[in-house]
Amino acid sequence: MGDISYKRSHREQGLCVDCSEYALPYHSRCEKHIRSHRSTQFGINHRNQVERLEKGLCPRCGGERTDNRKYCVNCREQTGRRNRI
Repeated sequence: MGDISYKRSHREQGLCVDCSEYALPYHSRCEKHIRSHRSTQFGINHRNQVERLEKGLCPRCGGERTDNRKYCVNCREQTGRRNRI
């Protein structure tokens, strides 16, 4: 993610926190990085998950589901491990 003090100083100067170009007004990133951030956060990943579900695959990894659950066995086990920590 980067150094907090670096990002803070860039925001105060009106620079993009990713590349040091001028940031768009009321944003902390330039147009290029706003677009790339949005596509990975909201567009491409979500679209892939929807397509996988429609094909009957696990939305996280694209693996085969053996029962009528949303995720495959491996993804369910990984979620369980994360929740136990």
